[in-house]
Amino acid sequence: MKILMIVSAGYIKGGIESYVTLIRPILEEQGHIVKILSSDECSDVPHFSDYEYKVPSGAFRYLSYTFNVHAYCTLKRIIREFAPDVVHIETIGHASPSILFALDRANTFMTIHGPEAFVESMIVLCQPLSDFRDHTQDKQHLRLIGKVRYFYYRYIIGFLYRRALRRVKVMVTPSLYMQRLVAESGYENICILNGTTLFSSDTDRDAWRDQTIVFAGRLEKFKGVDVLLRAFPAILERFPKAHLMLAGDGDEREYFENLSARLGIASAVEFMGRIDRKGIEELFRRSSIVVMPSVWVEAFGLVGIEAMSVGRP
Repeated sequence: MKILMIVSAGYIKGGIESYVTLIRPILEEQGHIVKILSSDECSDVPHFSDYEYKVPSGAFRYLSYTFNVHAYCTLKRIIREFAPDVVHIETIGHASPSILFALDRANTFMTIHGPEAFVESMIVLCQPLSDFRDHTQDKQHLRLIGKVRYFYYRYIIGFLYRRALRRVKVMVTPSLYMQRLVAESGYENICILNGTTLFSSDTDRDAWRDQTIVFAGRLEKFKGVDVLLRAFPAILERFPKAHLMLAGDGDEREYFENLSARLGIASAVEFMGRIDRKGIEELFRRSSIVVMPSVWVEAFGLVGIEAMSVGRP
C-alpha cells in the first residue's frame, strides 16, 4: 500500500515529528511505501520529508494559514504522481485548509495530536502569546489584536475547515480527553490511544539514587519549563545534590538559561540541546524521575510512557 503522511514540520520539532519518524520504518518493514509531505520551515536543519511546500515570509505568512496556495499545488501534484492509497494527516499548521481541498477522492484520515484552529475550545492555544495580557492564554486575557485574530480563526478559517473537513473519512484522537474536545466542536472521531516503540526495560534500578531530574521536550513556556525552573530551588533546599537536565531546544532557550542564572541554580541545571532517540533513552536511564510540567493541552505525551518503559516515574 502507498501511504502519504502529512506533517507541518519536516524536522524533529517535538513529539509529533518523533512519532512520524518512528512509525515510518515500521510501516516500510511491513511492505508499505511511505512518503512524507511537510513545510520547508527551518530549512537550515536536516529534514526527513520527501516533499515540501513553501511557507511565505512576512505578512504573507499569516495569510498562508487561510489558504496556502503552494501547499495546495504541491499536494495536487503528489496525488497525481504518487497516487497514494491512504493519506494520513498528522498536523495541518502551515499547510492550511488548502490541503484538504486538494485531496479529491483520496482515502484520508487525520489524527488530532494537539490544538488545531478548527477545535473551538483550543483556538486560543493556536494564537501567539503576544495576543494576551500577561501572557495568559485564555479568552479573558485577549488584547484587541488577539480578539481580532480569535474572530478570524473561529469564523473565517473555521468556515473553511468546516467545509474542507468533509473530505476526511476518519478523524482519530489519541486520548479520551481529546476525543471529548473534538466532539464538542461537532466532529465525530474515534479514540485510538498513542503507541510508541518502547525503550528496553533492562536498566539500572539504582540509578535513581543520583537525584537526577530530566525534562525532554521543546524549550517553550507552554511546556512549563519556567514552572520547573522556578520550582527547582525548593528541591535543592531538601536535596542539595539534585541535578536538572533539560533535553531539547526552542525559541525560548536563552530566556530559560538566563532565568536559571537569576534563580541561582545554573550550576545544577544542564541544557543539553537536541539529542537523538538513543540519547534520550540513555538520559532516561540516568534519571531518578522524568518530569512533564506542561501547562497547555497535551493530547497524550509519549515522554511519559517512554520513561516508564525504563522503570522511571
